[in-house]
Amino acid sequence: MTEWLQKGGPVVWPLLVLSLVATTIVVDRALFWARARRDPSRLERVARSRGLEVAERTMARGMVLLDTIITVAPMLGILGTVLGIIDSFEVLAQDARPDPIGVTGGIAEALITTALGLVVALCAVLPYNWFRSRIGEALTDLELDLEREGGS
Repeated sequence: MTEWLQKGGPVVWPLLVLSLVATTIVVDRALFWARARRDPSRLERVARSRGLEVAERTMARGMVLLDTIITVAPMLGILGTVLGIIDSFEVLAQDARPDPIGVTGGIAEALITTALGLVVALCAVLPYNWFRSRIGEALTDLELDLEREGGS
């Protein structure tokens, strides 16, 4: 793994940071929804006391950042691909008989960053979609509960 980090070039580091941020958000939201399942009235109390919009923001905390990471990670991977291929072409252009190891190093950098960018996005998109569906369901339930309460 350490070898991959070294061979992946400079784009690996922002991808690792994005991975850490995404993991932090996913764990935070998973704990939030676990607490909400144990105490379903908690969200209802927030909605009643502070309003439905505040309850929605509470449920959606971190989702915009997670969505951004899902979008940016593959782009960073592609940037790493482009940089790696540029390095390979520079090696090819330097010499009439280029060093194959230098060329393959650039290609390895390209493949590592592409793979890492895709892995970061794929690992974030599944929980993101699950959290978004939970938010939608919870908002619908809260709206119905508040309507019933107001109509009674």
